[in-house]
Amino acid sequence: GWTQTNPDQVPWQVGTAADATSTFWAPPDNGGLIAFINDDAPGSGFDGNNMLVTSPFDLSLSDEVSLVFDCFFDAAYGSLADVEYRIGATGSWQPLYTVPAADNWTPYSIDLSALAGQPEVYLGFHHDDGGGWAGGWAIDNVEIQGLVTAIMGDLDGNGQLTITDLNRMIEILLYLGDAPTPDEMMVMDLNYDGVNNVLDAVRLVEAILNSPSLAKGATLPRSEEHTSELQSHSFISYAVFCLQKKKN
Repeated sequence: GWTQTNPDQVPWQVGTAADATSTFWAPPDNGGLIAFINDDAPGSGFDGNNMLVTSPFDLSLSDEVSLVFDCFFDAAYGSLADVEYRIGATGSWQPLYTVPAADNWTPYSIDLSALAGQPEVYLGFHHDDGGGWAGGWAIDNVEIQGLVTAIMGDLDGNGQLTITDLNRMIEILLYLGDAPTPDEMMVMDLNYDGVNNVLDAVRLVEAILNSPSLAKGATLPRSEEHTSELQSHSFISYAVFCLQKKKN
């Protein structure tokens, strides 16, 4: 799940705009729960240098991917806000985007394509009070758009379309061997008609003959993660880093 780097001083929290409000810093209402850090609330003498860190995600199959979020950041009393990234669990944090000051909730979209191909990427929302007694930062609706999680027809998940995938598909269609796993079911509908049948096997044969080894830029159908819902016909799944909340 999500973690934070310095929770014992000024922590990131989840609540309403009212929960986030203090004497000298008050984010506007955004219609539901938000994640926020408020350096004003505990008073002076507390360290507001704290980063909210996402779970890792895999960009090894992704080409065009972006981080999308809404935030309220007015840079009150010297607050600083940056989005950073880290490759792997022990990599060093690198700057990605410095959030400018704004008077209201503002949407942002940050291109992550430079990180394409990386198997373990963390993103961090880094607030810093600059050593003073600052304001805060609130974020909402954090999404990773364009995250490719599977290649259609790649039943064994190794990034290639081979005869092994075809044999497994035939087993499933003829009710032989083990029952299909959810991951296998997600990548079987190659012709996007909402059912798994021999036409998918034909499409897989064509794909194997045309492109037996898939690189990141291959044009075969892929399963992508975006924002909110599951589209059954194309098996495009949507995932949201939900901050443990559901916005009304």
